[in-house]
Amino acid sequence: MTKSKDYRLDSRTKEQFVADIKSATLQEKELMKLYVGWLNASGKGEYSFTDHGVDNTGEYLEPGKAHAGADFILHKKGGRDKKIEIKFARNEIYTFNFKVAQLERYVREDVCIINFMGVETTNRRFCIFTPAALKEALASGERKRMWYKDCVRFKTSQQKWYSV
Repeated sequence: MTKSKDYRLDSRTKEQFVADIKSATLQEKELMKLYVGWLNASGKGEYSFTDHGVDNTGEYLEPGKAHAGADFILHKKGGRDKKIEIKFARNEIYTFNFKVAQLERYVREDVCIINFMGVETTNRRFCIFTPAALKEALASGERKRMWYKDCVRFKTSQQKWYSV
């Protein structure tokens, strides 16, 4: 296994990165399906989604070819489309961290984060971060250094959760 200078790898080898991306990409698509199903069951409209111009197969893309924007476009019949990024934790955690550079991009590009918790537990749920909430977190949130990058830390107990 060889180390690469690809910034996205953090401290992982290319092989570890590819395995992680493939697994996460498949999980994110399933979670987006759950979210859209939840929206449709809510009676607030008819929703669907499409990939947002990215390779959602989980294959490795060379540096400079990867898409750093939102993964999906949420479509509401009779409404406006919304860019959606799916984030998740497989287990229960007390805090979670988002990279500052990603949050700044999501604010600029008007992206919502749907953040799932406990996806491999009996207490699977999600919270929603609008661009306005992300902007506020960037301005006043707790900062941490994770994965060799600046991050904003969020406490699980301070979020509004929805069960799926």
